[in-house]
Amino acid sequence: MSFYSTQAAAEHMSQQLGQTVDYWTTRLANMRNPKRAVAYRLNFATTEGRLGLYSEEDLQAFVEFEKAKQLGNLTLSPRAAEALQAFGVGKPGGGTRGRIFSGSTNMQPAEDGHPPIVQLILNNPLMVFALSPDQALELGQELIDNANAAKRIYGAAAGDF
Repeated sequence: MSFYSTQAAAEHMSQQLGQTVDYWTTRLANMRNPKRAVAYRLNFATTEGRLGLYSEEDLQAFVEFEKAKQLGNLTLSPRAAEALQAFGVGKPGGGTRGRIFSGSTNMQPAEDGHPPIVQLILNNPLMVFALSPDQALELGQELIDNANAAKRIYGAAAGDF
């Protein structure tokens, strides 16, 4: 099995997919960083103490994936497509961490034999959820608990994004 150094892998991908060698060197470094959110994590091996050696088979699989993505003929499973839609990936206000919240709540009083409900209204995409008062209180408490945890752990850095 032959291995490519990071530089050789970047040169190979530049030839196969376009973009500069520096672009691919940076992409490869981002794929090695477990804290980075990437669409495809290319496997790398550590051999003889050197980091970032890539097998020829893994590079070829990545090149095929990128070509399919660039051509737009990558077929996603229904669940993967649903996840991309839910997070709003590729849409304004969306991303790999989720959509920016845009919504409101509304209380609908009891009428015609129906119990009162609390509506949670999302603006983009437009979705309306009917919650019982107990569900609304539970959801509100979860939001408060998670917000408090974020503030406690990250302090001022947990402000607006």
